[in-house]
Amino acid sequence: MSKSMVQQMFGQSALFMLGTAVTVVGGFLLKIFVTNHLGAEGYGVFTAFETAVGVLILFAGLAMGETVLRFAPQHVARGELLTLRRCLRSAFRAVTIATMATCALWAIGIDTGFWSAAFSIPAEWMWLGWIFIALIPLQVISGIGASLLRSFGLVSQVVKTTQLNQIVVRIVLVGVALSFGFGLPGYVAAVVLSTGVMALFLGRHIHRQLQRLPQSDAQTAVEGVVQWRAYTVNRFSASLVTLVQRPLCRLLIARFGGMQALGVLAIVEALISLPQLILQALLMVITPMFSASWAEHGRDKTQYLYTVSTDWISRIGLPLILFMWMYGEPLLALYGESFSQLGQGALQILLIGQVVTLVTGPIGYLLIMCGQERAIFRMEVEAAILVALLLAAFTPLWGLNGAAAALASGQCYGNLKPLWIARKNLQITWWSSRYWGWALGCVSSVVVGAATQIFWPQLSGAWLLAPLLAMFITFLVAPLLLLGVQEEDRWVLEMARNRLLRR
Repeated sequence: MSKSMVQQMFGQSALFMLGTAVTVVGGFLLKIFVTNHLGAEGYGVFTAFETAVGVLILFAGLAMGETVLRFAPQHVARGELLTLRRCLRSAFRAVTIATMATCALWAIGIDTGFWSAAFSIPAEWMWLGWIFIALIPLQVISGIGASLLRSFGLVSQVVKTTQLNQIVVRIVLVGVALSFGFGLPGYVAAVVLSTGVMALFLGRHIHRQLQRLPQSDAQTAVEGVVQWRAYTVNRFSASLVTLVQRPLCRLLIARFGGMQALGVLAIVEALISLPQLILQALLMVITPMFSASWAEHGRDKTQYLYTVSTDWISRIGLPLILFMWMYGEPLLALYGESFSQLGQGALQILLIGQVVTLVTGPIGYLLIMCGQERAIFRMEVEAAILVALLLAAFTPLWGLNGAAAALASGQCYGNLKPLWIARKNLQITWWSSRYWGWALGCVSSVVVGAATQIFWPQLSGAWLLAPLLAMFITFLVAPLLLLGVQEEDRWVLEMARNRLLRR
């Protein structure tokens, strides 16, 4: 059972990582291209719009994507397809009403000038809000659609649609818009159109999948609908609580640092999110597996899934964090001189929070999938209060670095507290002897990175790939000297070899 489970987890995650790699490379180059055309201030205006729309998308989506991911795998595993269909119908009706109301609220806010005042958006750019309004339904459809396809195990469709197709379309549209001098309006239009293409493809896959489910009558699955509604209320409430972090941070940065500082923050956040993409790759596959394994097998299988996934996430993500810590300044310089001048300190502070996120693995998602959403909600309330207080105290004093310190503190608390909850409520523990390999890998990677800085101190541009690859390979190889090849790694290598031979 363990071998097939590990091969399934890694095989599907590898597919998602391949798509993620294409997205990361394409998105990284695209942001460099965009920021060099728009500048820090222009990108800051886009970020302010994106933040305001993101707030409304949260209300429009009603956290339904999380609910689908929580219950749909269970219904599929148990063969409760009639229940699933009835619950999805109820969910789609609620989301449609919420999305229409949210779009109306956005339009009223544009007309009255509320969004311009609340998010410090220059009045001369507020007309772009009428283009941004299309992102609300498109993002809601995309989020729920991706969760539903993941619940059916269709990770390949998610990869092709949300990553490969979308990034290719966005690169083409953005490249054309900025190359012909359309500036910020052209970039906004390109983002909206590329999101529309993604939503269109996702909608087609969802329609095909739903057509395969049996029809249900009005008396079916009342209990299932009640469970979905209760969980949706919990996750939506948690979203409202945690909502304060991102908008409050960006609002304070805009107030005390201006649009330039806000643009720098957006790029710094994009960089620190790169290691977390490794976590997201495994979460795409393992989150529904947590739900099914806890329902069918209980603690033992769930503990095994958590330990293996945490090990893989950390081994792949930690060398990237170490590289970004050591080479943060030349990385930020790719986006422009102002980014490297203002963003270096904030980048290093936020990377501390990313280390905690990676080494604790998917603990929060595990708890939610195992019925601990109320405990997680209480933790999220505590973390949101902590971040809000620290943002209000630190940002006026230290600007961008103060905001980064507040966000990193909340991230550490939000990942360490769930470890205690898991041990207390589920008897699932974090530590495993296989983690000793991380220490040797970190030391080896730092030595390689430091040697590169000494002998080639002026590395920039594409040459930065050389120390990144050297540190990554060193991190993976060094633990083999201490622990040898893990059994799960052999299974993965066997799967890869078999697939290659079949080709």
